[in-house]
Amino acid sequence: MQTNSEPQQGKIVVATDEYTLTDTGFLRAPDTEIFVKNIANWFTGGAKGKFHVYSANGGLIQSRLAKAMTDAGHTWTVNVSQKFDLATLKQYNGVFLGAEPKDNQVLIDYVKSGGNVYLMGGTGYGGAENEAKQWKTFLNEFGLEFSPHYNNIDGNLVINSSHPIFAGVKCLFYYGAQPILNTNADANHQVFESDPGLHAAFENPGTTQGKIVVSADEWVLCDTGFVRAPDTEIFVKNIANWFTGGAKGKFHVYSANHGLIQSRLAKAMTDAGHTWTVNVSQKFDLATLKQYNGVFLGAEPKDNQVLIDYVKSGGNVYLMAGTGYGGYENEAKQWKTFLNEFGLEISPYYINIDGNLVINSNHPIFAGVKCLFYYVAQPILNTKPDVKDHQVFHSDPGLYAAFENPGTPQGKIVVSADEFPLTDVGFVRAPDTEIFVKNIANWFTGGAKGKFHVYSANGGLIQSRLAKAMTDAGHTWTVNVNQKFDLATLKQYNGVFLGAEPKDNQVLIDYVKSGGNVYLMGGTGYGGGENEAKQWKTFLNEFGLEFSPHYINIDGNRTINSSHPIFAGVKCLYSYVGQPILNTKPDAKDHQVFYSDPGLYAAAVYNRIVTSGQFEVKSNLDTGVEFTNTQTKEVSYTFVPSGTWIPGKREQGFSEVTAAGVKSMSPELQTMWNESLKDLQKYLKYPNNTAFALVAVNKTTGVVTEVSAATTIVLKPGETLVFIVNDFPPDYGDNVGTLTVNWSAS
Repeated sequence: MQTNSEPQQGKIVVATDEYTLTDTGFLRAPDTEIFVKNIANWFTGGAKGKFHVYSANGGLIQSRLAKAMTDAGHTWTVNVSQKFDLATLKQYNGVFLGAEPKDNQVLIDYVKSGGNVYLMGGTGYGGAENEAKQWKTFLNEFGLEFSPHYNNIDGNLVINSSHPIFAGVKCLFYYGAQPILNTNADANHQVFESDPGLHAAFENPGTTQGKIVVSADEWVLCDTGFVRAPDTEIFVKNIANWFTGGAKGKFHVYSANHGLIQSRLAKAMTDAGHTWTVNVSQKFDLATLKQYNGVFLGAEPKDNQVLIDYVKSGGNVYLMAGTGYGGYENEAKQWKTFLNEFGLEISPYYINIDGNLVINSNHPIFAGVKCLFYYVAQPILNTKPDVKDHQVFHSDPGLYAAFENPGTPQGKIVVSADEFPLTDVGFVRAPDTEIFVKNIANWFTGGAKGKFHVYSANGGLIQSRLAKAMTDAGHTWTVNVNQKFDLATLKQYNGVFLGAEPKDNQVLIDYVKSGGNVYLMGGTGYGGGENEAKQWKTFLNEFGLEFSPHYINIDGNRTINSSHPIFAGVKCLYSYVGQPILNTKPDAKDHQVFYSDPGLYAAAVYNRIVTSGQFEVKSNLDTGVEFTNTQTKEVSYTFVPSGTWIPGKREQGFSEVTAAGVKSMSPELQTMWNESLKDLQKYLKYPNNTAFALVAVNKTTGVVTEVSAATTIVLKPGETLVFIVNDFPPDYGDNVGTLTVNWSAS
């Protein structure tokens, strides 16, 4: 017998933004209707449901949502002022709410009784901090929480998840999001994150088919892209080499868009020995295309079937999206037939990026490419995720990095992409910043009190909240950007914090290699992104890291999903403008780059835990009966036995005993048994315990507890007790009777 959960369970869907289910959301992302119906089906198990909206916010009361629900056969009512108590909520299969606050305990009780809840954040009701606070009790109960700050998104994003609420859903629309935090990573819930597909590649090895590269944005290969991301030239040459197998190629551009016709791209191709021609009006048929090793196109529409035939005959295609030609919906439509043939599709909506992003991929087109520039992207969707002939490449800026070489005397390094996390603003916007700071100090010192010095005059390291956090934790904290900077001076400190003003990189390298610890911040704007990357390059390269030479706008709290000790207890940190951190030695194990992405949806299943029950222990079973704590926390269980059994057969002269065993016999029989057991006690299954008593044996610890009357036993998660009567091992088979055990959990 096990303390298994009952079948009835409540479910929760949490959305980061109210715009997703507005009429705008339905228009911008056609799969929203599928998403809504999936939620309803997940809540009801596929049956028709009765749902009520406790909100006056546009995210839940507009016509497209109501129509989707009623068209699916569900009952859909709206009244923010309707009575909000458990009895009322239990009339519905699910309630949808957000913005206006409601009693969190009622929601908790509703879910625990089997009810289902859809909760939206990001509504702006009372401000982000207040909005996070008003749902905190409810969400914390199920391992979730809203960030107290908003993030700017404004566009369609793809969610890569096989969860049933996303079945058939390629993308959803967001405008201003309130990230969802995972406060209990081991609990029965998931937070779903999203990142736009920025590039895709198709190849079918072993066939004569050609190859395809799709880019979400035309800015990548324009002159601005080359200037903003110096590795663009490598990227271009990689594409050409991938298309030709390394030979010199003949390529033609069928576009008049700046993303393919500017001078830097043409020069890169011709410098590499390729032929590069441009004419958007040149004849577009299979015979003409087959004269080229590859064609580059985007913006102006071309015959999709010709492209399909060209690829299938061995031709190669580079297609760029995000050009705005005819509008994004039209642009997606005009390439749909071609891309769908190869498991891809362009989103009908765009997303603002405006910065360099790192792509973590070992695909040959990205060999040696640290980052690429994007301005406005039209995400690429994977329509056949189970097919292996194509890939969609996602990207997210490296916001933090850490270096450590265990087993050596070397020190440690923490790198931040932005100076804002440790400013007073960062402390205000992200309350866990204080924990983060103390974690860094503890990681540097191994938990001891440390002596730290700041070599910077930048606000990211010299404001009051940071100094107070360090001194409150018992550390020494001094600031002087002009103090002598040599190895002897640095070795007086457990760690140095710096950024903005340049310092001798070799001194820093020697300091770390001698056991010193360094916190370095980027994104300060000191001398511009390119100069800032350059001034720390020697130091960071020594340890497999590097700053991107360009900045990216973030402006919001970001969640980092990492178990690294510097992030212990840290749900989110604030960033304003980041300078992405690049991993220059991805195969090395001594450093990590930590990426971040806002939690956009969360789903939780509440398994209603049984808190009392009953089981039987048959006296003739020598294996006993198992009882397991299946909860995720330590629980105190009280066991109350009842009933009697006979150790042997009545006709053989044995009398009934309770769970107390011999101690439950009459005084005369006890005396007789105790006398006869003197020499036999050692042969009992559990010789140190009372003969014939009911015992509970902890399979993990081996502890044997007699359960002769009401007995309380504390079990850790997953621990199992075996309940059995304490008899002689050969004699269980002739026992008669059963004991009943009632149990309760507290």
